[in-house]
Amino acid sequence: MNADLFVRWLTSQLLPSLPEPAVLVLDNAPYHNQLSEDSRCPNSSTIKADIMKWLTCRQIPFPPNSTRPELLQIFKQNRPLPVYNIDIIIRSWGHEVARQPPAHPELNAIEQLIEELTHTSGNRLDLIFTDVPAIVKSKVCKNIGTFGHCVTEMTYS
Repeated sequence: MNADLFVRWLTSQLLPSLPEPAVLVLDNAPYHNQLSEDSRCPNSSTIKADIMKWLTCRQIPFPPNSTRPELLQIFKQNRPLPVYNIDIIIRSWGHEVARQPPAHPELNAIEQLIEELTHTSGNRLDLIFTDVPAIVKSKVCKNIGTFGHCVTEMTYS
């Protein structure tokens, strides 16, 4: 998966089929986290002239004879919150985004499902496909509370 494929699927398949408003929960896949142009910021390898340009464009004052480390410190004090391209797209369709915190796979139902499938089947595909409905019911539905009825029938195509 890459960002272009994800955006194409999101805008042609998922978003048109959702009732408005909906909340989409995103994990930390790289294609979910591409920063918008306005959110791109200097980093420790950015040259001094580019840091000065970034600060000037945003009308953030800095002493004219500042060193590069001083400019980076001014930048860090004025760093904007990140805005992700995917969030902009989802919100333009009238939906909201909830992001999972990094490094918390226990909050991700898909991660739990994959872990359980791998554990119970020993990576045998024939067992994985026969185990999926029971594992989804026992692991995923349990973790989403009132939606415990979420899996009533599963088919594979």
